[in-house]
Amino acid sequence: MNTLALIISLIFAYLIGSIPFGYLLVKSLKGQDLRQIGSGNIGATNVRRVMGWTGFFTVLVLDALKGYGPVVGFPLLAQSVAGWPPSPWFPPALAVMTILGHNFPLYLKFRGGKGVATSLGAVFGLAPLGIGLAVIGFLASLGLTGWVSLSSLVGGAIFLVYWFISVDNPFFSTDSFSTIVFLLLYVMMILRHRANLKRILQGTEPKIWNRDSKSFGSNQPTRTGRVASGVIPILAIPALALVIGTGYHWSRPTGFENDTLSIQATERIPARWQRATHLAWWQNSSRLAVSHPRFNRIAIHEWNEQNRSFFSREIELEGRPEAIATDPTDAIPSLLILQSAGFEGVHLKPGWIQAFDTNLNPLGDRFEVGDYPKDLVILPRLCAAAVLTAGRAEGDPNRDPPRISLIELDERGCPARVRSYVELNNPLDQPQSLAVRQDETATYLAVACFRSRRVIGFDIHDATSPRELGAITLPFEPGGLSFSGHRLVVAAHYEGRLALVDAWSCPPQIVELPPSPLQGQVVCLGSNHCLIAQPHDSSLILVDFRKMATHETVAVRGFANLTGTRPHFMAFDPNTGRLAVANYSGGSVHLFSTKIKLMESLTGRSPIR
Repeated sequence: MNTLALIISLIFAYLIGSIPFGYLLVKSLKGQDLRQIGSGNIGATNVRRVMGWTGFFTVLVLDALKGYGPVVGFPLLAQSVAGWPPSPWFPPALAVMTILGHNFPLYLKFRGGKGVATSLGAVFGLAPLGIGLAVIGFLASLGLTGWVSLSSLVGGAIFLVYWFISVDNPFFSTDSFSTIVFLLLYVMMILRHRANLKRILQGTEPKIWNRDSKSFGSNQPTRTGRVASGVIPILAIPALALVIGTGYHWSRPTGFENDTLSIQATERIPARWQRATHLAWWQNSSRLAVSHPRFNRIAIHEWNEQNRSFFSREIELEGRPEAIATDPTDAIPSLLILQSAGFEGVHLKPGWIQAFDTNLNPLGDRFEVGDYPKDLVILPRLCAAAVLTAGRAEGDPNRDPPRISLIELDERGCPARVRSYVELNNPLDQPQSLAVRQDETATYLAVACFRSRRVIGFDIHDATSPRELGAITLPFEPGGLSFSGHRLVVAAHYEGRLALVDAWSCPPQIVELPPSPLQGQVVCLGSNHCLIAQPHDSSLILVDFRKMATHETVAVRGFANLTGTRPHFMAFDPNTGRLAVANYSGGSVHLFSTKIKLMESLTGRSPIR
């Protein structure tokens, strides 16, 4: 987004909001200064005392339009003329500036109105249905009490309840800035009405059908009686609605279901430490290993007889965990952890693998694998592990070339020796991640190279002599990748796109997803579905390969279903259908149960060649 255009747009929004339509209308038609009449406010309510209901509705509409116009018009103008798409926070920022302009207008020495009508128009541009409900609540309260000030606050509270119920993650998503803006506007509305609230409590606030310029122009307020008995239920409505809205968020199920697939949230494992990244199911899914690289820790979670998780033990590492791997078939019993010397020492020392047995005791010495370790997978049919190292691709020409090393594992699952390795000689290759596919007759490996935008395939069934199958150049930097039956699925790292590779000799099929500044790991569910983590939006995108035009979203919600998460890494166990999603920012782990309703092959056709 162009910074200068952004600043100019916000300034113009403030100047438009500063136009005092009520003051100008009364001054031009009546020759009076509205600030010296009645409450001294320049809004529609005070205009009514001078010009009646016609003036009231005229100013109400004009004030609402000056809030609505910039919020809706400026983003459209920016995209059509300047050619850049507006950020999600741009319309809410315009709303704030127009309301600030009305409340503190430059043209009247910053003495303005209370911002109800302008807020109505601005927020209508952001959430029209919510404003409709707020207007209904306003009118109902006004009919019962006759107080515009109290009814405005009731309408605002109803809008907030609508917003918190309708938005999946009000505090962590593209809607988070709007949430903050709406809360600030409501606080501002309360502060601007504090004198009215005081008069309501004293019983001296005039009702709209009793208001006239005479009573408001005098120094002695007209007493209308103590607080009416009907006010207490009205004041209780926003509080009750907030409780109901919070309870709705707390209890509502998280997941997705259609006629072929069901994904339902089952449990949230609280954070042991922050920055949860790699995950691995272990020992027939009775354990879940969670990597916390910021603290050089691996947390081990287990399940009790009631099928509830509990923290079992931790592994304190010598280095920073870069990847963890287990064998889903349990033929190889160990837990392998790929480590580096951390941010300070990664440039000085090679990475290594450390194996741990089922009692979490180290197996043998650490096994050095090369410079700048990136990823690790276990190849159970070969009794081996594949390790990806970036080497000189990270910018140091004195390091070894980037390579994939095939390491033999002994009967304990401990690294024994390097069987073979494959070097990546393209100077633009910057390898990031691996994906493996094994069946009875073949073992295939794919590596994503970020800078060159290549995905390279290898046949490694003969671990002593790996063979390159081919390479595909993508129109984006590849991020996460995973095999789905015969197909390789590759997610764009910085875009909302997906590539489906069916053969190394054919161009990939590109699938357009919702716009995304960052995409995380890919997990395939059977041969027809995959999930892509969306860290920016607290969600997972579900792609059905049979219905490329439509995509579903599975929310990954935080505490009480009110807060957001940053899902990036996932682990799926096809035997139990359990999916674990790591929250990078908070460190929690979110569990989902998955079920494929229609019979769907988990193997598909032969892997890509």
